[in-house]
Amino acid sequence: MKPDWKSTLYRYVQERNRAELEYGINGLTALVYDDADLQERAARLLNLRKNTSKRGVTLKQRETRARIVSSSSSAQEVRVKLALSQQFRYEHKDQAITEFRNELERLHMVKASVGWKIMRVDALSAENTVTPPDMGGSASVPFMNPSALARSGAIREPIRYNREAAKQYADRYWDEPNPEYLTFEVDCTSFVSQCLFAGGAPMNYTGQRGTGWWYRGRHKEQELWSYSWAVSHSLQNYLNTGGSGKNRGLRAERVPSAKELEIGDVIFYDWEGDSRFQHSTFVTGKDADGMPLVNAHTVNSKGRYWDYKDSYAWTDRTQYRFFHIADFF
Repeated sequence: MKPDWKSTLYRYVQERNRAELEYGINGLTALVYDDADLQERAARLLNLRKNTSKRGVTLKQRETRARIVSSSSSAQEVRVKLALSQQFRYEHKDQAITEFRNELERLHMVKASVGWKIMRVDALSAENTVTPPDMGGSASVPFMNPSALARSGAIREPIRYNREAAKQYADRYWDEPNPEYLTFEVDCTSFVSQCLFAGGAPMNYTGQRGTGWWYRGRHKEQELWSYSWAVSHSLQNYLNTGGSGKNRGLRAERVPSAKELEIGDVIFYDWEGDSRFQHSTFVTGKDADGMPLVNAHTVNSKGRYWDYKDSYAWTDRTQYRFFHIADFF
């Protein structure tokens, strides 16, 4: 027989899914006693409803599956780490789109006179986290695309950016790490860098973490990657200031609107409007209006609408930067 707290957990997943379908939290208020979470969720759903209406989107189906990653319990309380796999099917001007998203939450539940109450909900995958934390693990060497390795001093033919190969990589690894790379807890920018590299962008190896764009893994306690490889603000700054230079290496053109982007391009997110960029995504498609759909890590997402107004990190101060990656390196 299942512990009765699992019944409450099952109801929570059902009501969480219903809230996203109906853009309201009514079904959650009988289960969740975390006022801050409920208020934040209600505001996000209201914003999402306005945004989907403005886009002309009709949500057809939404599924949420949950898996208990870990739990600790006593007679009076339970703490659960929950993995949520979500799938959205919607129509946009006769275009059928499926979006996938995975999130992690930690729930604190306490025994009530009847059943259980969820006293606290914490999102564990946060898109507004800035700095990748320290990681353990052994050395890692990425899968190398030989044509993408710039040779210092060598005269070579220009490399065409293979946007389709970059997209295929983004679709292959949106929800699982490539074992050839170390996985950051805040992995959004490393994922974008891997996609660019898979499309043929040459690394600019300088051996100095504050310059170039490169990755060599970890050797003992030494971190062998540039900040621009793994930190959103650093990659944004690298592209915004010319990348690897005018004549070779990874570079991009900053464009004024999301609609000007193509598959294989990159978007950066400054949640607070303070010119510090905390998140990065990779363009893998377009909707019926020609607006980008993106793949991303941290909150692992595939085919997500580019503006992230459905994210807890989004604020009305959020600013974006759009970069069109060069066609030749």
